[in-house]
Amino acid sequence: PWLGFFGQPEVVDPTLVSLLELPADRGVVVQYLDQSGPGARAGLEVMDMVVRVAGEPAIHVGQIRQVLATRRPGEKVPLTVLRGGNLIDLEIEVEEIPRLRKK
Repeated sequence: PWLGFFGQPEVVDPTLVSLLELPADRGVVVQYLDQSGPGARAGLEVMDMVVRVAGEPAIHVGQIRQVLATRRPGEKVPLTVLRGGNLIDLEIEVEEIPRLRKK
């Protein structure tokens, strides 16, 4: 699946983990966002921290891809991101990698 973003695993401040009842003490910080990709269309922004995908903790980008790989193209998958100290729920649409799309 194509996410349309690259991210780096980061540790979440323990106070936020407790206060926001996060599922894990780390998430994936969006460092690059393709403005034409599914991540941008879902509402992701650079520096958002993805903390949940389909209700599961988002520990690293590979884990997010694994969850999306179990879904069909066009299916929407819930994401929870930490932005400015607030949790925001988004939905990312599963897409094939552009070069693999049928023409």
